[in-house]
Amino acid sequence: MSEATALRITETDRAIFRLAIPALGALAAEPLVSLVDTAFVGRLGAAPLAALGIDAAILGFAFFVFTFLAYATTPLIASAVASGNDRQAASLAGQALILGVGFGLVGAVILVSAAGSLVEFMGAGGEVGEPAI
Repeated sequence: MSEATALRITETDRAIFRLAIPALGALAAEPLVSLVDTAFVGRLGAAPLAALGIDAAILGFAFFVFTFLAYATTPLIASAVASGNDRQAASLAGQALILGVGFGLVGAVILVSAAGSLVEFMGAGGEVGEPAI
């Protein structure tokens, strides 16, 4: 195989990159938020940092639970785009966004109203429990 053949990027490769880069960003969002939070909260002391650890675990679990929406809708939208049905792809994307907002609001209400129980379940109490809530 010549060097020119080995480095040739096809239109399919470009299409894969156009789809993969936003997906990679979505997967990297939660860990990056936790990293930035840790950098800022770490300056406040041990108790706030421990509380953040509890919160990051709960948030990570929530992200994990709701990732199903991305995994369920991505192949459907990709299939519609691949078949040239842009109208169906746009409709599916719109439905996914509406579901995402709806599930996000319901999830936020549940997380806020169950914060005390979740923090207690995680074993935090005393000076760590209150800032975690």
